Amino acid sequence: MPPDRPREPRFAWRGMSLWTPADWDLAAVSGSVDRGRCTLDDPNMRRLELSWRTSRKPKDLNAAAVSYVKEVVRSRGRPPTTPEPRDDLRFGDADARVAAWPSDDGVEILGTSWCETCRRLSHVHLYLKKAEVGSELPRDVLGTYRDHPAPGAATWRFFDVSLALPTEWLLQREQFRTAFLRLDFARARARLAVLRLGVARVLLKGRDVEAWLREFMGKDLKPYALEAEPWEHPDGPGVSLAGASRRRLWRPAAGEVRLMAWRVEETDRLCVVSCAAPAGELPDVAALACALRDTKAMEERGDLQEEDP
Repeated sequence: MPPDRPREPRFAWRGMSLWTPADWDLAAVSGSVDRGRCTLDDPNMRRLELSWRTSRKPKDLNAAAVSYVKEVVRSRGRPPTTPEPRDDLRFGDADARVAAWPSDDGVEILGTSWCETCRRLSHVHLYLKKAEVGSELPRDVLGTYRDHPAPGAATWRFFDVSLALPTEWLLQREQFRTAFLRLDFARARARLAVLRLGVARVLLKGRDVEAWLREFMGKDLKPYALEAEPWEHPDGPGVSLAGASRRRLWRPAAGEVRLMAWRVEETDRLCVVSCAAPAGELPDVAALACALRDTKAMEERGDLQEEDP
């Protein structure tokens, strides 16, 4: 990899990360922390599949790679093929193997690794166009793969989202719809929701962020007595709502909630980070909210430099 190559991952999910060209992004995701798959497409075709499963260390990584390729070829109804080793390519920084085989559109390359730290077997399946055969692209993508985050924090990057959370926050559910995404996390008895919505000017209808937030969250806020105050996120102005459960004679206080919401002017998006927890267990929600960034807005402001070579 050239020394001036940006090493920051453009895609990260569940602690796994790698660099990709700017026009590749998440197309599908499924599974859990123990087993799952992500697919990345460019505007015209599939470009990468990342799959993983928690497992014991394979006796033979080469055999694990060959087994993966056989299953892929079989699922397409094609005759068996034997992948060729690519010892010139490095895959991540763990024990790994790289192999390649021809396809109708060019070449497919597979990186297979097993990580001692996270006890995870990973496959990164790369689709190269004919014009990309012999280019530096597979070296740049596979060489940046990491099985797990740096100690303390996991990074999530996709759809212009960059989110860095302490590793104890575990993803429970993801939702992706047009102009809407939501990630739900859990840590002990605390629950964290991360949302991004567009188009802000349509959603706000001339209101401020607080008025929109109270209507949007609706019944989720009814159990709480909330106080609002202005708040400034690095990506734009917003509001903070915080309070405790209203006490009832027949129901003790359930806990506390805090919501941070802001508008990103450059991309006309609304972001919300909401956390509920038993009394005394609410984390620093403002710090968690500040860890959510809009990378497209950062690029437009010149705060993020991610040029392709």
